[in-house]
Amino acid sequence: MLTPLIIAALTLGAPSPQAADTVFRVERGTRLQLEIHRGEVVVEAWNRDAVQVRGELSERQRLDISRSGSVLRVRPRTINGGPRDAEVRVSVPAWMDVRIQGNQLDATVRGTTAEVSVETVGGDVLVDGGAGLVSIRTIQGEVTLRNARGRVEAMSVNEEVSLSGVSGDIYVETTNGDVTMRGIRSASTRATTVNGDVVYEGTIQDDGRYAFSTHNGDIGLSIPESANATVSVSTFHGEFESDFPVRLTRTGRDRQFDFTLGSGRARIELESFNGEIQLRRPR
Repeated sequence: MLTPLIIAALTLGAPSPQAADTVFRVERGTRLQLEIHRGEVVVEAWNRDAVQVRGELSERQRLDISRSGSVLRVRPRTINGGPRDAEVRVSVPAWMDVRIQGNQLDATVRGTTAEVSVETVGGDVLVDGGAGLVSIRTIQGEVTLRNARGRVEAMSVNEEVSLSGVSGDIYVETTNGDVTMRGIRSASTRATTVNGDVVYEGTIQDDGRYAFSTHNGDIGLSIPESANATVSVSTFHGEFESDFPVRLTRTGRDRQFDFTLGSGRARIELESFNGEIQLRRPR
């Protein structure tokens, strides 16, 4: 059943540019779903089992808040007209799963220790935190992910994807942008771009699997000197450089070869069509 505070939130929308602001209690297991067509949304964790929703809305908008089962749904609605920009800030318990959907929407999520999903067409996405499944997808926007743990999926089309302090299984993809990963702890990482560089600084775990590829760009790996890995390199119009002493084994064309570091237990695949591949010791 909706609490009186939520019912009050549902009635917001009188023709006034005043801000909407409401706070209500939630029980563990509740998930937040934000549906905002245009504008900006900021979600921040706090130490209360309650949700606060604040909205800066136009005179033709109202803020709808409803609940179905375990899902708490928040969305601005426009009265008599097409979608308008909205600015929404939400404070949530750190344990609450967060899902954000939008079109022309910048999204920020900070401090959560739960699952995070963000999908937008145009707009930058910043997530600091998150655990379990952390999924970020945008087309025209930069993706920045920090301090997440679990299974990570980060995708853009025309901008950079940047990860730092992330641990877990990682899949990163962009088309026209760089992929930068620093301070990574992972046993399974795959990163690919078409027009951009790929940078990885992190662990290489025994029996781990790592694959990095670009068509028009460089690949730079900075890995521990104690790494045990079998490395496959493929570059058609580029060079290969290594800080590690390696003995190359040709596997096909002149610029395709394998070599082994330590016991060779992990597997690393490096592929660039037009670019340099560098294997470096930690800085």
